[in-house]
Amino acid sequence: AFVSFLRREDPDVICIQEVNLPAEGPPGCKRNDGRPRKRNRIGTQTKKAFEDAKKIAAALRDPMLSRYNFHWSLSDWKYAGTAMMIRKGLHVSKIKHRFPGEGRGGHDPDGRICIATVEGIEIWST
Repeated sequence: AFVSFLRREDPDVICIQEVNLPAEGPPGCKRNDGRPRKRNRIGTQTKKAFEDAKKIAAALRDPMLSRYNFHWSLSDWKYAGTAMMIRKGLHVSKIKHRFPGEGRGGHDPDGRICIATVEGIEIWST
């Protein structure tokens, strides 16, 4: 159904909320343990997370989905998270994962924010 939507509508940008995928973390990491995460990468720390990551990787090989760059902002655990799909070839001048004034760099801890400037237009996904 989603790929049919992409074919029919041919969007430049799609924002997805509540992706419910964990961020990549160090071995043995637990929810809210304060250990650093790679919030732009899908984690595979548990068997379920590993299986989910494999399914996502397989889906992204679909020719329609491979036309997009994916920008992830993920939580410590399988909760919340956002993804922004931006058509390859569009100029992305900036990606942020925090609201302006909320500190420097990094990601919102729950992965709820993705702000991209695409072709000069600022797009917010929260």
